Amino acid sequence: MADRRRRRAAGDHRHRSRAHRHVGPRHPGRHHRDRLPRRRHRTAQRRRAAVPARPGVRRPDGDRAGGAAVRAAGVRGQDADPGPAVRGALGDAEPGRPAVGDRRSRGDPARRPGRPPRPDRRRCGAGGHRAGRPDRRGARVRPAAVPQAGGAVGDDAEGRRADRGQTVKIRAILLAVLLGVSGQGVTHVTGTACAGVSDFDGDGVDDVAVGDPFAEGQKGAVHVLSGDTSIPVTVQGLAEGDAFGWSVRLAKVNADECADLVVGAPYTDVDGNADAGTAYVIYGGGALEPRRLVAAEPQRGARLGWSLAARGDLVVIGAPYEDDGDLADAGAIYALKGGGALRRVTQATVEVRGNSEVGDQFGYSLAMGPGNGVVVGVPYENDDGQGQQVDSGKVDSGSVVVIQDVLAEKIVSTKLDSPTDKAGDKYGYAVAWVDGAGPAVGAPGAGYVQLYDEKLAPKARVRQEGKEAFGFSLAASADGRLAIGAPYGGGVRVVTAADGKDDRRLPPADGLFGWSLAFSGNKLFVGQPDAAPYGKVTVAARNSDELRAVQPPKGADFGVSLG
Repeated sequence: MADRRRRRAAGDHRHRSRAHRHVGPRHPGRHHRDRLPRRRHRTAQRRRAAVPARPGVRRPDGDRAGGAAVRAAGVRGQDADPGPAVRGALGDAEPGRPAVGDRRSRGDPARRPGRPPRPDRRRCGAGGHRAGRPDRRGARVRPAAVPQAGGAVGDDAEGRRADRGQTVKIRAILLAVLLGVSGQGVTHVTGTACAGVSDFDGDGVDDVAVGDPFAEGQKGAVHVLSGDTSIPVTVQGLAEGDAFGWSVRLAKVNADECADLVVGAPYTDVDGNADAGTAYVIYGGGALEPRRLVAAEPQRGARLGWSLAARGDLVVIGAPYEDDGDLADAGAIYALKGGGALRRVTQATVEVRGNSEVGDQFGYSLAMGPGNGVVVGVPYENDDGQGQQVDSGKVDSGSVVVIQDVLAEKIVSTKLDSPTDKAGDKYGYAVAWVDGAGPAVGAPGAGYVQLYDEKLAPKARVRQEGKEAFGFSLAASADGRLAIGAPYGGGVRVVTAADGKDDRRLPPADGLFGWSLAFSGNKLFVGQPDAAPYGKVTVAARNSDELRAVQPPKGADFGVSLG
């Protein structure tokens, strides 16, 4: 205690409390539902507490369980055998889902290691915590035994779940594709006639990636939805608590015609640095080995891979908990072009507007702009004027930095501050760029989304009343629409990005409906990571009022991320 007082007296605010940074008042009976997931840890002790125990589950041959394969799984019957290929990748059995300490999630759910703010994010029900789901800060409760343990791969199985009278069929297939980051050979995925920007498996159909970072004993898993097929994807060497799938994006990173999958695993330990974080590029078509991306100088608790943005062969990765010198959790982003090296950018980088400050979390959210441009969310910035603000001013008002070319030798950028002049907006919690319209910035602390034109002049402001975290998630379509999520009971609104006028509304549903969003082709995908039993994704077609539900045969929080 005495040491802490001396540090504060000397101006070191690394250990200052942020307990006051929450969104809105608490509501009786809702526990922490009304607050956004915070995903922040101020001390090394709290960072350690956020990491689930890693018992080091090992296969009989001594290798760590968790395996290396693009696994295509159907529905597992209780007595079904997944087959040697999948068994070898996963080990003998799926590890149990251990209770986890306080971890902050994306929103503070379990988008989200902090999982989605479950209804109580990135997790609770209307009355409290749901077993097996993390709360916004990621606290997880060990679930009761589930009668069906999840599924083995069959060759004509189907999983069914009724939703609005719909039956969703997930056809089981087995891809003979083993992915390894250690140099193992890989074979091609069947089908190479890749078409759209998001066609990962070469079947000519636009795909979408779904993250479930707490599956497989919190190693994490990703599913690529392609038509009525779900392709589970993992990489070799994952450990319990890595949260593979916390963030996901499909983009054409290399020169072939197939989309590639970029996946964040922000709670991965790197070179002895706990929760330093990593990201993976898994190439569509299966012709190349996956690439593992880590910082040149990994930091403990940086959480590289928390957020992602990608367009073409440019990938940008957020590490919002990375320290900048003595400034804890100031945040950083890393840019990658093709097969090049990662470039680190912070608010201390020359010509990047704003100041690196304790707890700003530069890079908490990301979106690609035109060319090599990138929109960077800084939702926990205190902003009340020039210079560094530490414990005063508009606490957590937030800001956004728009960088014209993140690869340029001399960066040109513009800083967009919260337009309301109020503390607690968390402006920049979610960001998007709508082609032909400009950027959109979510401020779920105040319940609005600010729209800008392509020259960064403010246009319309879209609001929604209530403590529903409106603006928690954003997704832009290719035809100029913007989807806005309010996962705490506000549903999803789709607006025209040019003027903010409503195009469509999807009513609220259970399970943190709207926690994550993504457009693919003419469909909008809505994540519900807290839906029983393992999370759910709802699919809304452009010209249909019918909603289709997709659920996995096993998992934890399917739908924490979409991309």
